[in-house]
Amino acid sequence: MVADFLDGVLLLPILNALNKTFNLSRNNLSNEIPWLTTLKPGVYQDISTLLINQRWVKRRDTKFLLTDIGRLFFERILITATTASYTPMLSQMDELYLVMYSRYLNGMKAVKNCI
Repeated sequence: MVADFLDGVLLLPILNALNKTFNLSRNNLSNEIPWLTTLKPGVYQDISTLLINQRWVKRRDTKFLLTDIGRLFFERILITATTASYTPMLSQMDELYLVMYSRYLNGMKAVKNCI
């Protein structure tokens, strides 16, 4: 269970980067994914191993083919991009609360001064 959660933390930025580079969700995904072989050698090895271990891709000879579950993830990658776009804001939530609380207190002082 925890391992699956941690996989999501790792995979979300990777899938969004792949989508940004190759427009995966906008392309008509075929069974074969030739874009995988266009990655730099070190990146290619790591990404292909990761996708195979997730069972999203299978290798047949020199080709990489999407599995049904892999197709599902790549077709829906834009949904995760929306979630990932909130990361910068949420990482500074403590600062946001502090600013909001400070404005609230200043507003209360202004109301008291008017009474």
